[in-house]
Amino acid sequence: MKKASLFTEHSIVNYSVSEHLNAEITMLCEVCAMKLRI
Repeated sequence: MKKASLFTEHSIVNYSVSEHLNAEITMLCEVCAMKLRI
C-alpha cells in the first residue's frame, strides 16, 4: 500500500514537472517563431 501511494505521488510530481517544461518549451518556441518572422 505504501509503495502504491509513493508511486502515485511520484507520478503527480513527474506530471507537474513535465507540464512546467512543456510550458517553457512552448514559450521558447513562440519567441523563436517571432524572431524568425522578423
